[in-house]
Amino acid sequence: MLLKFAAVRKLRRYVWTVPVMTPKLSSYWLYFITSTSYHLAQNLVDSMKINVICRPNNLASELGIELLPYKKAVELAFQRIEQNMVVSSWKDAFSSFDTNPQLMDYVEVPKFGCFTDEKSRTLTGNEAQVLDRIWSIGGGKGWYYGNFLGKSVGCLTKW
Repeated sequence: MLLKFAAVRKLRRYVWTVPVMTPKLSSYWLYFITSTSYHLAQNLVDSMKINVICRPNNLASELGIELLPYKKAVELAFQRIEQNMVVSSWKDAFSSFDTNPQLMDYVEVPKFGCFTDEKSRTLTGNEAQVLDRIWSIGGGKGWYYGNFLGKSVGCLTKW
C-alpha cells in the first residue's frame, strides 16, 4: 500500500526489511516518525501479529457497491482534497480550540507529499555585489557556521 500510494503521488519510496526489529522498537520508530501517540503506535504494531484470512464474498454486489482498486481510491481522495470537497479532515482540529479562523487561510494540503516554504525578497542594491557576496560564502571567507567541520575533513578550500 505504501508503494502504491507513493506511485500515485509521484514519489520515489523504497521498503527495506530490517533483520532486528522487535515490536517495541517498531512502536518507537512509528511514534517518532509519525504524528501518532505511542499508545496508538504500539496497538498498530501489535495488531500486525494477528493473521486475517479473507474469503470471497458477494457482499459488494448485494449492497450495490462498486469496489475501487487502491490506486484509484487514493487518486480520487486527493482530487477531492484539492477541490475542497472533503467534509472533514485533519484541518478540523482547529475548530475545537479558540483559534483565529483566519489561520485556515494559510493551511495547505501538501503537493506531491511535501510541504514547501518559499520566501523571496527584491534586491534593492547592486545585484552584482549581492551575487558576489552569495558566491563568496565558504571558500576563503569561510561559512556562517561550522568552519571547523570543513577544516576537519579537508573540505574548506580557497576558491
